[in-house]
Parts: sequence; C-alpha cells; structure tokens
Amino acid sequence: MLQDLFPRDHRRYECSRCGAELEAFACWLVEQGHRRHPLRLHLHRAREALGRSHRFRSGAMFREADLREAFVVPGASAYMYSCTGRIFSRFLADTKRLIRVERTDPLSLLCRRYRQYLPRYADFPCHRSNIMDRRWRTSCLGDCRLIASCRD
Repeated sequence: MLQDLFPRDHRRYECSRCGAELEAFACWLVEQGHRRHPLRLHLHRAREALGRSHRFRSGAMFREADLREAFVVPGASAYMYSCTGRIFSRFLADTKRLIRVERTDPLSLLCRRYRQYLPRYADFPCHRSNIMDRRWRTSCLGDCRLIASCRD
C-alpha cells in the first residue's frame, strides 16, 4: 500500500521505526474511505509524529496520553496534526492496540455512572426516547423521587 501511495519515497515510510503501523494505518484509511491526497497527508504527519518520539515501537501497544502528546506540534499545522492524531487513535482503538487513559474528572465520572445506570432501567415504564428528559437527568444524580412518581 505504501509503495502505491509513495512510489518514490515508500522506503522512507517502510523503514521507519513504525513502518508496520504506517502500512496498517494506510490500509485502514483506505477501508474507511479516505481519498488518496488526504491519506498521504495523514501518513506523512503520522510518520513525522511517531518518528519524533522514542516511546513508540513497531508492534507494541500505544498509550493514549503518549499518542496525544506526540501529535502536539507548534505552528500553523498544529490543527492538522491533532486531526491526524485523533484518526490514528481511532485506528489503534479499532485494532485493539490503544491503552486508554481512565478519566477521573467529575463530568467523566458522572457520564460513566449514567451509562451504567441506563441499562438497569431501560424497561422502566416512564422511559422516554429522549434520554435528556428531566426524570433521567435527576435520577442519575441520585434523586429517585421523580422515578418513583412515574406511572404507566
């Protein structure tokens, strides 16, 4: 795949420290429907970002925090590198090679609690298609009185 995308410079990509990941990333991008030019740009930025950091090795697991840090660059292209970083993170998550960081901020904890709460009460009579209903929001925070007042 890399030889088709970079006929002249494919060896630079294949011989890089993360050449196997770049090859797999290219195939994954094609499967996802990316066009040739954006695909080449993503591969270029991924090679640059992964090559700058010595934390990444071919065939190893990638930590989300290290990955996020690797794709932070100063200058005008910072946004494009962050986009490529997000896409590369999705690729690693799809291939089960991303070690996610457990978030512990209050909003993340609340969302996790809410996601655990919903399946338990999915068949509850007052279940609405709109999960942002006031009953559901307040019950997630611990106010069970509104849920108990629901009637068929």
